[in-house]
Amino acid sequence: KCLDISTISMIDPTLFQFFIFFTLAFLLLFSAAACSMESGLSAKIQTVFEQDFASASNVKWTQKDDYYVASFKINENEIAAAYNGDGELLMVSRYINLSNVLLKVSMALEEKFAGYAIDEKVIELAKEQTSYLINVENAKRKMQIEVDTSGVFSIKSKTKKH
Repeated sequence: KCLDISTISMIDPTLFQFFIFFTLAFLLLFSAAACSMESGLSAKIQTVFEQDFASASNVKWTQKDDYYVASFKINENEIAAAYNGDGELLMVSRYINLSNVLLKVSMALEEKFAGYAIDEKVIELAKEQTSYLINVENAKRKMQIEVDTSGVFSIKSKTKKH
């Protein structure tokens, strides 16, 4: 049976106020708990992120060890930004096409990895300096290499093919 609005005046006002207060308090506590469980990050990190990337959309946060990673889009570009617990930006990365790496990097790749298939999808990393994570492979092995803007390489991972 539905509550007839005309019967509200017959409800004890103190009981009615208690019910409203209890309902609002429950909703407030539940929504605050849901927000903190969903994000798990401090207001400071959130504020710094919003200042750094005001036009970000589709933001999703994950926590990895002692840092927080925001994955998001800006102008259809997929970007990730890592922050420490104090809200300090540690690194930004995005996917780019191999044809968009610096010419010096491209030339160094062709020289150093002749005979390797080079993946067209590259991760550009921006920390103190910009570098690129690139996957290469030949008949014997697969490698992920990091190349800085001057063309200096370091091998991040190497696996043998069977």
